Amino acid sequence: MLIYVKAVHYDFYKRRIDELCDQFPGVFNKRFPHLLAIGIHKQLAERTSFTEKEIGVLLRVWTHR
Repeated sequence: MLIYVKAVHYDFYKRRIDELCDQFPGVFNKRFPHLLAIGIHKQLAERTSFTEKEIGVLLRVWTHR
């Protein structure tokens, strides 16, 4: 099954993923990605200024890259 990412989501990801990488370098490491915990989107919503929708977009692109 192929999952495609919308161009607008990818653009948002490219502009904002570095914020998560800087804030959580142990979790969001581009060279050595780690498995993400179940419910990570809720934890990120509590600890960042991103909305749940934005986190969803970031995680969707991150996990499908």
